[in-house]
Amino acid sequence: MQCEPLIAWCRERGIAYRRDEPLRRHTYTAIGGPADVALFPETGQIPALVQMLRSLSIPYLVLGKGSNLLVSDRGVRGAVLFTHRLRGSELNVREGRVRVSAGVPLQQALRIAADAGLAGMEGLAGVPGTVGGAVAGNAGSFGVEMKDVVASVTIVSADGAAREIPASAMGFHYRASLVPDHGIITDVRLSLHPDSPRTIHSRILEYRAQKRLSQPVASRSAGCAFKNPEGMSAGRLIDEAGCKGMRAGAIEVSPLHANFLINLGGGSANDYRMLMAQVSAKVYQRCGVVLQPEIRMVGEWSS
Repeated sequence: MQCEPLIAWCRERGIAYRRDEPLRRHTYTAIGGPADVALFPETGQIPALVQMLRSLSIPYLVLGKGSNLLVSDRGVRGAVLFTHRLRGSELNVREGRVRVSAGVPLQQALRIAADAGLAGMEGLAGVPGTVGGAVAGNAGSFGVEMKDVVASVTIVSADGAAREIPASAMGFHYRASLVPDHGIITDVRLSLHPDSPRTIHSRILEYRAQKRLSQPVASRSAGCAFKNPEGMSAGRLIDEAGCKGMRAGAIEVSPLHANFLINLGGGSANDYRMLMAQVSAKVYQRCGVVLQPEIRMVGEWSS
């Protein structure tokens, strides 16, 4: 794809960019081919950047820390907008409100809130990714989902306009929300409640310890591969189908938690997707349940 006009425009405006950026450097799986152009805008640069991308008919993908994501081996055509530089936070302890920029790591947001004595997010301890990504995917853990703590979200739409959207209009549901097509989350306002910082930090440590015992948190993985079917555990179904330890190339079903597929080193997106298909088929053969992917698959695929 011809990105020279975009690159020249970004250079004039001081927007950081890289050509042919390997996305494996930016994903939890350490998998992913190159992006035609990677962009690293600051918050104030996003509206004009989105308008320019639209005028040039260049497709774009928004990427935070690359969790819950599988990027194809061929990579992504067009632009990838990274939220690394969308940083910042504001506290209103009296009202229990925290404003966090979308590029802030979710675990950093937990620490900011805990240090201020604001509780409600502790169940999200150990969940990877950024605040923006967590909102877009309605991340959840230990009975807490982002929808439980979000008050409003600021989104820059495809026309470059920034709008603050209340949580009630975000369409939060299981591991998803209704972020508009090509919308970019820039800021999130959280609604929390007061508690002792010491108590909050203690709960966070407890949840993280539980995760370390039950999930391969130190391994290269996109996170849970499949959504939990209604009233069931995808991990348990996969385990009962005898899938633990199954491999496709260098991708393995984790022996610790069957709903995690891990990259043992040098694995490919095609192998990851192939193993997901094999696991899904075995579960269906055993119990007739069709597993739905939880991770997003993006980029240019061969089939």
